[in-house]
Amino acid sequence: MTLYRPFYDSVSKKFTDRIILPTNIIVLYYSKLSNIWKIFNSA
Repeated sequence: MTLYRPFYDSVSKKFTDRIILPTNIIVLYYSKLSNIWKIFNSA
């Protein structure tokens, strides 16, 4: 197990990065969109 540990760590890191990064981008995008929509509706 100790031999494969760095390999699994790097793979899991890449896997989580691939999932977490797009999710953060989508959340940021939607929050900006909703803010613009609120400003647009209030004007």
